[in-house]
Amino acid sequence: MKSTSSHTYTTFSRSLHWLIALVFLCIWAAGYYMVSNQDYAIYSLHKQAGVVLLMLMVIRAAYRLKQGWPAPANQYKQWQQRLAKLTHWALLVLVLLVPLSGIAYSGLSGHGVYLFGLDIVPTNLVGPEQQVQAYSPIWEARAQTSHWLITYAFMGIVYVHIAGALKHHFMDRDTTLTRMINGSARAE
Repeated sequence: MKSTSSHTYTTFSRSLHWLIALVFLCIWAAGYYMVSNQDYAIYSLHKQAGVVLLMLMVIRAAYRLKQGWPAPANQYKQWQQRLAKLTHWALLVLVLLVPLSGIAYSGLSGHGVYLFGLDIVPTNLVGPEQQVQAYSPIWEARAQTSHWLITYAFMGIVYVHIAGALKHHFMDRDTTLTRMINGSARAE
């Protein structure tokens, strides 16, 4: 993972980070609500927000790969640096895989995927009644399981990420968290 010499995050990077966190939290809450209550009234909104999340994450991933990560706020043990790198890479990869697996699940189930009225994956309507039919029931089930597993793996990594930020702030008393909130590389 490339590091820049800067110890601060840009306004663009911080804004994108928090926007993605907010969008993901809303999408996850909607998905959890739908499945827990078997109420799919917001299914369309959930899918469209997932497509938007994917687009935001492609931008974030490209930016991160091009710019690298800022240098650590402090000198840490080798295992801590490796854990931080692994966590950041897992966040990038999994947050891309969550909407991709959702798109695969919705597409393979025949329900299609669209954004603002534009088909990304067309709905599979068959017969005179135009019933939705899965393109492949076997692959639909696999995509559904993948979407579920990847989402919960991502949530686990998010908890590790949050725990790390809180550890830096309250135990190490460094600027890791404050520079992601306000860009400051100085302790306040």
